Amino acid sequence: MKGQTVRRSAQRCTASVQVTAGSSPLTDVLDDLMERLAKECKHLVQSTERATLTVRDVEAAVKLLIPPGSP
Repeated sequence: MKGQTVRRSAQRCTASVQVTAGSSPLTDVLDDLMERLAKECKHLVQSTERATLTVRDVEAAVKLLIPPGSP
């Protein structure tokens, strides 16, 4: 259930970024990034056995996916 909520939130965020109905390379990259971010957030929440996702959880997931110093 938690994973579905995170995935739904990620899909809403991605949908708000999409400008056109067609698929573009940028849309594909954003979809992939949001999906990986949702999976990492889900993993972090499950590993801490909490029912909520905090800002720190999202920040940690981003740091794990996009290391510091990346372009």
